Amino acid sequence: GRCRRGKNARKRLDDILSDSLFDSVRSSQPNFDENIIPIRGDVTESNMGLSDEDVEILAEHVSLLFHVAATVRFNEPLKTSLALNVAGVEHMIAVAKRLPKLCALVHVSTAYSNCDRSHIDEMVYTPSISPKKLLHSLEWMDSGMIDSLTPKLLGAHPNTYTYSKNLAEYVLIEDAAQLPYAIFRPSIVGASWKEPSPGWIDNLNGTSGLFVAVGKGVLRVMKMTRDSVADIVPVDVAINMMICIGWYTATAKPRPGLVYHCSTGTQNPCKWSRIYPTVIHTYSKYPLDKIVRRLNFSSANALTYLYWRFVSHVMPAYFMDLFARMFGQKPRMVAALGKLEKALRSLDFFTQRTWHWSHVNGDRLLAKLSPEDRKTFDFDVRKIDWDLYIEAFAMGTKKFILREDLSNVSQARRQIIRFRSIRILFNTTVFLCVSSYLIKYSKWARAMVWSTVNFCFYFLSKFGLSPSLGTLTNH
Repeated sequence: GRCRRGKNARKRLDDILSDSLFDSVRSSQPNFDENIIPIRGDVTESNMGLSDEDVEILAEHVSLLFHVAATVRFNEPLKTSLALNVAGVEHMIAVAKRLPKLCALVHVSTAYSNCDRSHIDEMVYTPSISPKKLLHSLEWMDSGMIDSLTPKLLGAHPNTYTYSKNLAEYVLIEDAAQLPYAIFRPSIVGASWKEPSPGWIDNLNGTSGLFVAVGKGVLRVMKMTRDSVADIVPVDVAINMMICIGWYTATAKPRPGLVYHCSTGTQNPCKWSRIYPTVIHTYSKYPLDKIVRRLNFSSANALTYLYWRFVSHVMPAYFMDLFARMFGQKPRMVAALGKLEKALRSLDFFTQRTWHWSHVNGDRLLAKLSPEDRKTFDFDVRKIDWDLYIEAFAMGTKKFILREDLSNVSQARRQIIRFRSIRILFNTTVFLCVSSYLIKYSKWARAMVWSTVNFCFYFLSKFGLSPSLGTLTNH
């Protein structure tokens, strides 16, 4: 791996292996890390930035290669995205050709590499432009020229990530025809289903970040089609399938370039409209610490979203910052809202559409596994119980990312009750103020109030619960 934040490859590896993810392996094999050799590299550099000595080590020991390195940022500049996700694949292939013991190369792409199509088969689609010609052209263009060309190049692709992944697959077609490679396309990778424990997650990217924003009371409305499918696949399911693809490619030796989809929308669909009620229910039972508002969430179309965004996001953010200034605190909510809405805009494309992926190769692969291997490397998404999984996912953000202690749940629940009380008090105050104003200045409002009171007394008198208005008048 690359040196990052002053850490060399060994230090970065040690930090990764210290995670609770490896507790089970550590308990049975305390010195398992001694079998792992970290090597410094950079996919943007020729030969992946590897020294000749490092390539010799790889040639001696590597027979199975998983190519996972990529930028997953949706808003990455096109030149950066292509350097990492397309040129990086070219450099990886060049190194793979120098590995005489290589039996299988598994390239990790994305199920959304062809998101400009509604139905996606297990094949590599020809892009509108040659990846090699595009990379060559970008070498002499300045950033201004590239930015102006980006929308035209992306076409129906929503961002540089899916576009670059689409081009990367075609690089394999052009350059890796003689290698035993397969392409793996996972959809939205979420928390674990079973291993190392239900709900394990280590980042706030994508869905987990949305869950936390809802749990904190920050995110209350989102542009979303209620019938669109949330194609989430648990991370352990994706890893299990990757391993099985590597095994099958190395042992069965199928034709190079088989594509495998790892998604749930076709085989076990779960709609967004099912997910967020479960998230709200989970966070109501086990609230996150330091919530800022009462929990609530609703989906909206493009028109109603503008109204609910203003009412549920913009106004409260400015009010909270106003109160913060009044009490001498630093205002943060408007800035936080800006970051949140930037992330939401990048997800609009995916929360308002549904895709269908074919799974012929995946089903055939599952059929090749022995009963024992099916238990060990289970990637059959049809077994997932979505209500249980989403609940574990939400709890995983609290336990593994935010590292909050469940012993503080009673205090967090009191905070939710406090926010509910504030809401009731606020709504009652507004109602009384508006009603008083209308009664004072509007004859129509006074008539309506009197008619309502009259009806209530009439209704109660029918059951003998109240004297009639006539009796009250006589008194």
